[in-house]
Amino acid sequence: MTSTGSPLRSDVVSLEPQGLKGIACRVCSRRSFPERPLCPHCGSDAVDNVILAGRGRVTSWTIVHQAPPPLQTPYTLVTVDLDDGVRLLGAATVAVEIDDEVAVELFTLKTDSSGEPLWWYRFRGTEENR
Repeated sequence: MTSTGSPLRSDVVSLEPQGLKGIACRVCSRRSFPERPLCPHCGSDAVDNVILAGRGRVTSWTIVHQAPPPLQTPYTLVTVDLDDGVRLLGAATVAVEIDDEVAVELFTLKTDSSGEPLWWYRFRGTEENR
């Protein structure tokens, strides 16, 4: 799927393996998003770069009606608790309800100046809530 191009932000999206980049702290055992040199929970620099869980549950959502380009409105913005405990925001491709299961999906947000795709993330529904 993502054989060409690059991530929109290299600290957020991984193309190989595909997923969202984060850290796992060796001191407090918590995970965080995105990749960074220090744990935001305990301040330790004893962190490992990891690919975060690819699924989670919707904890809140709203419909966005005004946004800057290249985002097209309206779209659904969701807060998701990933299965490994990380909470993050992202756009959803389907109508959602609280506690729906969603999966991380990489997609081309735009292209760079040479025409190569720049990849970003969003959430799609799973078989459980279709």
